[in-house]
Amino acid sequence: SDVCSSDLRNMPSTDINPMERRMREISVIQADITRRRRRKMALLMVRLLFFVGLPTIMGGYYFYNIATPMYATDSQFLIIQNEGSGGLGPLGGLLPTQFANSADSIATQSYLQSKDAMLRLDKDVGFVSHFSQPGIDPIQRMDPDASNEEAYKFYKKNVKIGYDPTEGMIRMEVIAADPKVAAVFSEHLLDYAEERVNGLSQQKREDGMRDARTAYEQTVKQRRDAQEALIKLQVENGVDPEAVIASRSEEHTSELQSLE
Repeated sequence: SDVCSSDLRNMPSTDINPMERRMREISVIQADITRRRRRKMALLMVRLLFFVGLPTIMGGYYFYNIATPMYATDSQFLIIQNEGSGGLGPLGGLLPTQFANSADSIATQSYLQSKDAMLRLDKDVGFVSHFSQPGIDPIQRMDPDASNEEAYKFYKKNVKIGYDPTEGMIRMEVIAADPKVAAVFSEHLLDYAEERVNGLSQQKREDGMRDARTAYEQTVKQRRDAQEALIKLQVENGVDPEAVIASRSEEHTSELQSLE
């Protein structure tokens, strides 16, 4: 027993210094944090590659090797009122041109952006057939059997029209796969706009004439009613209208003779 106890006293102590134990725990925690950071960084790089790098590479390849070049024709026009201030209300003459014609400009813009304008453009110059030709890449190509709603989506995407109320200017951008076709589309849309404005002006003139004719008829009726009321009053008071008229005619005749 003495020998065993002496051997135990001579063996190194298994107790660890608290400072060393704490340093070891800190080292383990730091290693775990570093490992987690590396794993998160690797996952972040994978996500960036998948959600940013891959779409960028695919987009670049599409635009440089597959996409069909598109050409835009920019146009701008101004609607000018040349009929005076008629039909514009009591303040029509005091309003600047861009404000006086804002209603016509907005109506023209709405028409050019409508489905009717798209159908007319397709009937005149083949809007659908141009965007459904095989030479256009699949993403920008329209289905030849597309419905009017699908064709109208292509129309709104490739025909952009804006109205600037400060200048009264309507700006239009027409996009097509051929610059000449884009120019043709733009020219036809400008013709549609001119016809629309002329139609609005004609309608205003017809409305003005109708209002003037109505006012004239009301004035004639009021004059006739006033004459009938006067004659009725004269008859009730025992005055002969024909004698009054004859006496007044004689007075006018005598005055003319005296002047001569």
